[in-house]
Amino acid sequence: MLRRRIAHYNRPAATSDVDKLRVHGMFNRRRSIHVPCHSWYRADSHLLIALLCLLTFGSYGDVAPAQGRVGRVLVVANSNEPSSLELANYYAQKHFLPPANRLSLPFDTIVSLNNSAFSEQLLAPIYARLTELSTNVDYVVLIRGVPYRVGKVSVTSAVMFGGIERMSADHAFYRRSIPFESSLPLRSQRLYPTTFISAYNVDDGLKLIDSSLVHYPEPAQSGRIYFCDGKGPRGARNVQIQPSMEMLSRLGMPCEHVKRSSLTGRNDVLAQFTGATSIELDGNRYLPGSIVDNLTSYGGKLLEKTSQNSALDFVRHGVSGAYGTVSEPTNQLTRWSNYSLPLLYVSGYSLIECYLQTVQDWKFGVVVGDPLMAPFRKHGRIEIGVADTTSATVDALDLSIAGINPGYTIAWAEAWLNNRIKIFDFEPTFNARADWQLSLNNGDDVVFSRSYQSAPGERVSRVLDFFSYCSTEDLVLRPVGKRLNRLLVQWKPSVAKVVNSDVFCTLVAVGDGIPYVQRRKLSPEPLRLDCAVFDFGPHPPQKGDRVVLKSDRSKRRITATGGQSMGDFMEQIRSEMTDFMEQKGHTSDWNVDIRPPIGDGDPEQLWLVPRGSGRANRPPITIRVVQSKGSVFARDFENQEVWRSVHTSSIAEAVLQPALPCSGLEERISIDPAILTRGMNRLHVTAGTPMGSIAEADVTFNVPETEYSGNVVAAESIVSLRDSADFAIDYSPALRAATPELFLDGIPVAMGRAGSHSFRLAVSPTLISPGKHEVWVEWQSAANRVRATTPAPPLYRSESIDLFVRRPVTMDASFDPQEVVAGPNAQVRIKGVYLHDALRFVINGKVAKHRRDPNNGQIWHVSLAGINPGTYLVSVFGLSKHEDYGSLRGRLSIRDSL
Repeated sequence: MLRRRIAHYNRPAATSDVDKLRVHGMFNRRRSIHVPCHSWYRADSHLLIALLCLLTFGSYGDVAPAQGRVGRVLVVANSNEPSSLELANYYAQKHFLPPANRLSLPFDTIVSLNNSAFSEQLLAPIYARLTELSTNVDYVVLIRGVPYRVGKVSVTSAVMFGGIERMSADHAFYRRSIPFESSLPLRSQRLYPTTFISAYNVDDGLKLIDSSLVHYPEPAQSGRIYFCDGKGPRGARNVQIQPSMEMLSRLGMPCEHVKRSSLTGRNDVLAQFTGATSIELDGNRYLPGSIVDNLTSYGGKLLEKTSQNSALDFVRHGVSGAYGTVSEPTNQLTRWSNYSLPLLYVSGYSLIECYLQTVQDWKFGVVVGDPLMAPFRKHGRIEIGVADTTSATVDALDLSIAGINPGYTIAWAEAWLNNRIKIFDFEPTFNARADWQLSLNNGDDVVFSRSYQSAPGERVSRVLDFFSYCSTEDLVLRPVGKRLNRLLVQWKPSVAKVVNSDVFCTLVAVGDGIPYVQRRKLSPEPLRLDCAVFDFGPHPPQKGDRVVLKSDRSKRRITATGGQSMGDFMEQIRSEMTDFMEQKGHTSDWNVDIRPPIGDGDPEQLWLVPRGSGRANRPPITIRVVQSKGSVFARDFENQEVWRSVHTSSIAEAVLQPALPCSGLEERISIDPAILTRGMNRLHVTAGTPMGSIAEADVTFNVPETEYSGNVVAAESIVSLRDSADFAIDYSPALRAATPELFLDGIPVAMGRAGSHSFRLAVSPTLISPGKHEVWVEWQSAANRVRATTPAPPLYRSESIDLFVRRPVTMDASFDPQEVVAGPNAQVRIKGVYLHDALRFVINGKVAKHRRDPNNGQIWHVSLAGINPGTYLVSVFGLSKHEDYGSLRGRLSIRDSL
């Protein structure tokens, strides 16, 4: 195991606005990282603005993100749905997400939006928050209650591409087999893969989140993968079964081929791949981390009535991940995963990475499940030990970090204090000079080769930066990724160059006499763009022929002088068109080119090419040709299809990440007391591997203070929605003049006057979700409250306490019919997002038998057998003190059959 030691995080002896974190680096290399003093509070004036927005509008969506730690997932909930907020809050807690990674938006529908509403109400707020969070977020998770269709298109796909108009029939990560990061600009495309955490009811949703956190040490210690024969056209993937099973067996994964579309009586289902309108699910046990992939038309219709299995049917039966389409996919296999998906899953890729690499066309597709779920990924193990802090004064706080899976390389590690300041940042380096060699080979031909010698302790990002300066016209090398420790290789061979199918890029690092090699295959592929192609034909212009450019209300006329060759006039048009577009401000998005003829004897063409790749908006310019009398110049111009998808070039890409030798580390961090909060502190430690695995751990600790002390106590630790939560605060005399603030899950929700001893918080359904919450109080000096643009650390922070908001079982629950004929088969159907099997339905003081609808997981059938005719209330009771019960709206009328 590699051993390192990190030096004290100390303030310089002289008073300064700069704190210095000196890291005694790996292999005796000394480095310095400069961090502004109190930078975790310096950044923004949003703190008070966020508080005011929160109290005014009652929505997490109005909380502006502050500087500090940002998680990998942006969680989006419907602020009009308490159940949506609860699932979002629970997901965020399980993944240690800070408040900035939570966004709630109001929706009146939970199924579909039109394009305008989608763009304004969902897409724009999501991308505004993603912009604020910079490059930190990789994935978006939409929670039940957010609409999942926009017209006939999947909302998750439209969000992933950044809008419906930006969607394409393929994407850059298809078949890449690399860990995903949104900051990898393959084909100049930036994606935010998006999934749904959804279920018929809250109970199923909470189980879905929990089951996604499973980790299996080895494939053989998990379950079994079942390949079922699809029926008819839904069996198009049957031919892939045998090759996939053979490769899975080599990985040690038990698998089985079933000659029907369904399973029965299986208790070890880790994955099931099939194709049928409806499959049997009862009687099978679907393990945590399990996937069901069913090729049928409407599996993505999550909360709509359909005769086919919805993905939520699988979630109801314990499945952790599923894929379906929201509209008719017309049996195009590009819109479905291929059977390399289970190979990727067992190899350690996450749920969303597996689908990214095996589904090419995402127009209708939706993935239900946690994008981070990766039960076979080599997750790290982090242990944090906190030194004794009970002494009256604290000179230093010692923290130890150890135990990332031995034998598995660590790519980076970091530690955050109070989610605001990074106090530890690790990246493996060599302790002596190291030799690096980067080469690109096209078969036996060496396309590119460069070497570099790094200094002791030099970071990988600096090495990759050197190679980036070696880029050529055909080859682009660029450090990418959140930590710039991965190298993007883009080879754009000219048309005349012969491209071999075996193109490899190799990065070799030799340190301490041991070579560390990473080799990636590049697969050259045509790069197609939607371009405006203007073909003026083979005949040169005559004097007086005109080309008219129009953009908005502006025009520019280009007139032929006579005697010009076709090439000269084309160049004149290109020059004038470029100048015209520059005046209109369009040249940053478009490039004007003259392209050679596609076939022998064909004329040159004028191409208006979007900068970047993929689909683009229509060009903001039109062209009209006016011929002089008798001219045949551009005679067929008006009949052309100008907007075309054309092959503009070839591109081959790969991403390399050097995996330097670091299988574990032990750290001791000493923190200057000046950067610690007196009272409660939280340390968050994260470590990642080249495979993309991330291990996280949280620990809280108290820093003693002789002058200040304080705590908060809830009058009731369990409250109901639409009630009030009362808190009493007790503190030392030294805090009497300080202003107390109440925090809920890290967000300031109430501010008291100096000297206050209590808070009353309205438990609004749009402000506080049902479920468990963390509450604490911070005291600020009056001077710090005034300096809202650069707020200082609190004088003191209390320990946190738990507040549980009861789930409103009867909220939005309904039943039908409301009039029933008495008899042994009489029943009502009850629907509600908080209903579950453990509830008791009581009518006329009698507990009625109930069962969940086998074909619609949103509905429970309640038997009215044995209940006399009359008018009754339908009451719901449960077994948990964490739920509120009561009677449903409306009265049930049971009449005699006569």
